[in-house]
Amino acid sequence: METTAQPNQNPAPQPDGIEVKLNLSKTAVYEILLYFLAMFASSALYIYIWEEFSSFNWGHFIGLHYGKSVLQLLLAIVGLYILLYSLLGYFINGRSLKGLRWACDWKSIGLAPTRPVPLKHYRLLLLLPGILMGLLPVLHGFCTGNATAYVFGIISLLCCSSDFMMWYKLRPFDDEDLFRPGKNTFQGTVIRRNYAK
Repeated sequence: METTAQPNQNPAPQPDGIEVKLNLSKTAVYEILLYFLAMFASSALYIYIWEEFSSFNWGHFIGLHYGKSVLQLLLAIVGLYILLYSLLGYFINGRSLKGLRWACDWKSIGLAPTRPVPLKHYRLLLLLPGILMGLLPVLHGFCTGNATAYVFGIISLLCCSSDFMMWYKLRPFDDEDLFRPGKNTFQGTVIRRNYAK
């Protein structure tokens, strides 16, 4: 039985990669502080633009949108996040279910890739849920006066803040590098592919 050795395309030594992960205890504290800041600031801005600004209207807006209906909004946000995250994971994995696993912890939920994917695709996986579910509803709700869409977008942005932080940590790496997700969400290894730069 004859075997042939494949020539090494890149003779430079290839390290295992650079590990990137978020400090999740710090992230959780930031997200809780951001929630309260966003709740008061976004409510004040909405009331100032669309209603008569008074402490009663401000408190009524917070109680109505961040008190009673926040659980319904959170269920809708989690359901849409699972659907969007899973679809994006499926497409960046080459439309194959083989390299996907169910990732469920307090930071993220959905089908996540297990094999290395190009970093440009992984960045898309991190940014698109926050843009589609957060930024666009905030702009729509604020411009049209739709308070439910506005609050939905604010809470979605806060729920996707870990995705944005991970995207920020991956910013220095090249788009052609590979990202191999770790066992936990928001942790993985960047494998350098572009050694010429």
